[in-house]
Amino acid sequence: MKKGLYYEAIKDCNRLLSIEKNNVGAYFTRGCAYEKLGEIDKAIDDLTVVLELDPNHVNAAFARGACQNRKV
Repeated sequence: MKKGLYYEAIKDCNRLLSIEKNNVGAYFTRGCAYEKLGEIDKAIDDLTVVLELDPNHVNAAFARGACQNRKV
């Protein structure tokens, strides 16, 4: 995801998720894009889905923890 193209990344991920409902990469990318845009609740939601689909996704666990710390 190129810096500053977060809205485009979200749109692309939405398109992919409409076809592949359980695409871990799309949820992860969209969650990271939401985090960069300051939409922390949406980021946490997507990163939680990643961890439900792949409990061993270390990057998602780290990113979700970072987002949760931003909410405090």
